[in-house]
Amino acid sequence: MQTEGLKAVEGKYVVPKGGIVDWVYDVYVELDGKLVAVVGFSERQTEGALFWQVDYDVIMGICNRIEVEIKDVARKYFEQMEKVY
Repeated sequence: MQTEGLKAVEGKYVVPKGGIVDWVYDVYVELDGKLVAVVGFSERQTEGALFWQVDYDVIMGICNRIEVEIKDVARKYFEQMEKVY
């Protein structure tokens, strides 16, 4: 499935303070130009941890439909960036 308007727009390494991992890479995902999720990756979280950036009613309207796809879009972006670093 390919949801039109869904794309990874930015990614960056963030430094976890006092965390249990050495690095975290966050990918920002938009749907129709609006930030809907941030997906975090680390050496221990390779599937991606999804953090919604919208209200609950919006989440319910889209999460069942595209949650897996959001992680896939973010993972592809992250894998491309890994090759650069």
